Amino acid sequence: MLVADADDDAPQRLRFGQYRAIDAQHFELGDGAGDALVCVREPTQPEWPPSSCSLKRADGTLAAAFGSVAMARMDGVGSDGKAVHLLRVSR
Repeated sequence: MLVADADDDAPQRLRFGQYRAIDAQHFELGDGAGDALVCVREPTQPEWPPSSCSLKRADGTLAAAFGSVAMARMDGVGSDGKAVHLLRVSR
């Protein structure tokens, strides 16, 4: 779930079900709508959470950059400069 601190932005549900390894340091999680979470990881510790991730829209534009990355929550900044959070929601 992508949420912003701004009151006027509605939460957006994203389902990252597609994994693609780009190289030893980068991987991508895609959703059915064409959005992708592109992440950077330490190649010597692939089981650790990534060091950073970027959310790219289907048209290639940057929607958000996350500098604080964990398995259940990511915190970052949207393309508009507002704080955004990507939260893992169980079904």
